[in-house]
Amino acid sequence: MCNLEKIETLVDVYMRRKDRSVKFICSGTFTKTKLYEIANNYKEEVFIYNYKKKEFKDIKANTTDYKTTLGRRLRQLRNEKEILQYRVAKAMNVAPQSLAFYENGKRSPSIPTLINFSKYYNVSIDYLIGNSELKGVAK
Repeated sequence: MCNLEKIETLVDVYMRRKDRSVKFICSGTFTKTKLYEIANNYKEEVFIYNYKKKEFKDIKANTTDYKTTLGRRLRQLRNEKEILQYRVAKAMNVAPQSLAFYENGKRSPSIPTLINFSKYYNVSIDYLIGNSELKGVAK
């Protein structure tokens, strides 16, 4: 099975500054995940030119998609188990407000917290962040 996140694509990466001028950042072969990482390092709008598709694409807009997917899935899993938010927060050792921020897509959990969510709900991290539709954890 092919994981699209691991496919590398040759691109040029640009940044559009607040004054709308454009700055070339780098060129190379990157995975989608690495491009999102690069985009997160810049406050301004970041976009790429994909040589294979011969098109420009804004990648900053897509960097928050995992937050909304993660939040939606955390809420869905909690509701499926019919558990109150404060009980999950207590079991996860996070503040109830933090869990509310995660579920509303306003904040991202740390990697250790994400791992704990995965274990708590017995689903893969890929499922939580939207890289997979399969809930199961690989053994």
